[in-house]
Amino acid sequence: MTRGGLYSEGPAQVMDSQEPHLRSLLGFIGITDVTFVRAEKLAFGPEARDQAIEAARAQLAQTVRDQYLQAA
Repeated sequence: MTRGGLYSEGPAQVMDSQEPHLRSLLGFIGITDVTFVRAEKLAFGPEARDQAIEAARAQLAQTVRDQYLQAA
């Protein structure tokens, strides 16, 4: 998921409505094993955006590797 701000930690975490709603919706249809990969702070300037995207790509790659190893 992408966000212009930072809602996964810090004082704004209580205002995060995106992830709880998605978890609830997915849970309603039976999907409960969910890993969110976040690209946050995209509106904090080009450097922050690039760092966030790079970190999200790395997290996604690690998540895929972990899932592949579990399935093997």
